[in-house]
Parts: sequence; C-alpha cells; structure tokens
Amino acid sequence: MRLVSIDDLIVELKFFVPSKKLTERILELNERYLNPGKEPRRRKIIGGWRRGKNIAMQQRTIGERLYRQLAATARSQDNSAESFSVFEWVPRGMAVNLGFPSHSEIDFQSEIGRHTSDVLIALAHEFRSWLIAHPNGYQAPWGDVWIVEGDHFGLTAVKRRDLVPQECHDETPTVQPVGELMTLTR
Repeated sequence: MRLVSIDDLIVELKFFVPSKKLTERILELNERYLNPGKEPRRRKIIGGWRRGKNIAMQQRTIGERLYRQLAATARSQDNSAESFSVFEWVPRGMAVNLGFPSHSEIDFQSEIGRHTSDVLIALAHEFRSWLIAHPNGYQAPWGDVWIVEGDHFGLTAVKRRDLVPQECHDETPTVQPVGELMTLTR
C-alpha cells in the first residue's frame, strides 16, 4: 500500500488550485489580520504557512482547504444534490479556512474588509472558472461537484463505499493472556 500526502493527493486528483497571484494576495491579507498596523515581513509564519515556502505548496494548501470545505458541506446534506451560489458559498465557507475572520465578523466598510471581500470573490471566480472547465464535474471520494448554470454549482455526497458487508469466516479467535492487571495503590 502506497502512502500519499494530502498535497500529492490534491495533485493526483487534479483538484482546483488558485493562481499564484491570488495565493500571494491571500497570504498578504492573512498577515495583515495577524499583525494589524504592521508592514508584512518576508519570512513570517502566516496562519500556519511560512511565507518563504514554495508558492505551489501554498496553492495546494488553499486548494486542500476548499476541497475539505466542499466535503464537509456535501456530508452535511441529506443525501440529495443541492445547488449553491459560488459567490455566496466561497466567501462564507472559506473566510475562516484562509485565516480571516468569519464572514459575518468582517467589517466590509473598512479598507481591510473591502480587500477581504475582493480576495474571496476572486477565489470564487477562479473556482467557478475551474468548474466550467470541467463540464462533466469533479468526482471526489466524498461526492461530486459540478457547475449547474451561471454562478451555481451542484454538490452531492456519495454514500460510504467502504461499508460493504464482508464474508465471515468460521475461525474462532484465540484469546491469549498478555499479563496481569495491576492496580496502583498509594
């Protein structure tokens, strides 16, 4: 059995990754939230990400967070396909995943709030474009995602495939003593 890291899995599954430019914008904004009023530093750790890391790794990390958010949303449904607005779901579902405050806590009248909105909408645009480029949708182990029409995407969970009844053998397991139980006394 081959062990695969989540980064390699995202690449192997050919799931969405944001552009380099958008990834850099997300990292800069993330640092502004972590250090309000300070100029961004080059080698600072940002939301668990190191600024000096390979940008491709950062892109995969953001893609992974979107992937996991889609999986969580799909699993929370009642086994029926649902349609979501890309421009509502991505900002609301991804703000915290990107190290920003929750969508309801962002002050969109402030300069940083407007910048956050721009970044989240840009992520929604890139994800929508990726979905459009996959007209047959994307099948993940947890379910399917596809573009429905315009700005909406469909999402459905797949029932667990690994819960298949297994054949039982008549072998009775043998029990072997491992040692004696001991109690700690004071």
